[in-house]
Amino acid sequence: MSILEKLANGGHETNKIENVSRRNFIKASGVATTGLVLGIAIPAKAMAFGNSADEAAFNPNAFIHLQDNGDLLLYCGRCEMGQGISTALPAAVADEMEADWSRVTVKQADGDEKYGPQGTGGSASIRVMYEPMREAGAAAKIMLVAAAAKVWKVSVDDCEAKNHFVYNKSSGKKLSYGQLASLAATQPVPEKPALKAKSEYKYIGKALPRHDQGQVVVGERIYGVDTKMPGLKYAAITHCPVLGGKLKSIDKTEALAVKGVIDVITIDRLAVPFGSIGGVAVVADNNWTAQQALSKLKIEWDLGENASYDTVAY
Repeated sequence: MSILEKLANGGHETNKIENVSRRNFIKASGVATTGLVLGIAIPAKAMAFGNSADEAAFNPNAFIHLQDNGDLLLYCGRCEMGQGISTALPAAVADEMEADWSRVTVKQADGDEKYGPQGTGGSASIRVMYEPMREAGAAAKIMLVAAAAKVWKVSVDDCEAKNHFVYNKSSGKKLSYGQLASLAATQPVPEKPALKAKSEYKYIGKALPRHDQGQVVVGERIYGVDTKMPGLKYAAITHCPVLGGKLKSIDKTEALAVKGVIDVITIDRLAVPFGSIGGVAVVADNNWTAQQALSKLKIEWDLGENASYDTVAY
């Protein structure tokens, strides 16, 4: 069974690292490749919003692509929302891999089913993905060291990986990761590679520049809100100010009179573990109009049993 099929099956509770076939990698990512490509079967608990066998298998949150020129490419399949995961997760890989951070390129995956489950939430990106990504980096390092040992015809114990090179401890010779990438891809993948001690961390827990900060400061970083589609409409919503409350009455007249407003929609209450939520939304041609029209709604709420709730008394 291929890594893609295994990922598609879902339900992985243990991390598994495997070589991804170049054909499947190119098909899924659109990136022509030589070198070392590793895929990780993501634990089921990492899927913050669930996983099913119907969801696509290839998740670039879960691969390392070391190119023959030495550049290290990592995709982030989860959403970067300012929490820094698209820097932190690659940093964990690079640290265990003994990679040169300046050679790392991070790409944000598009929203596409080919990347597998992309739901981001529940603090799962770091809490759950941290160890799998470290193990992937450690596995890549072991394979690179094995490749160098094969070239020099020495024991792996005579080799050491450091800052994007593998060194021969006896002779002092070195081979770059780029030189070793394709040969490393032919080496067996370690099942449970040993991880660094905290005292050995080079990138993990250290202050690193975010890979996208250059785009952020000049306004070039693309976010979901930047998405524009033909006929796209915008909505602004208001909820009852008290949990468990509901809509009593509404006067939509002034809001509907605003140019560009399409409709005012009442949202039924949705039961959640801690009460219920619902509200009223204004749909318009643009976000500003929706927000302005929302402020013109005349709403009366039934605040329900929590109307007199006293936090101090509680």
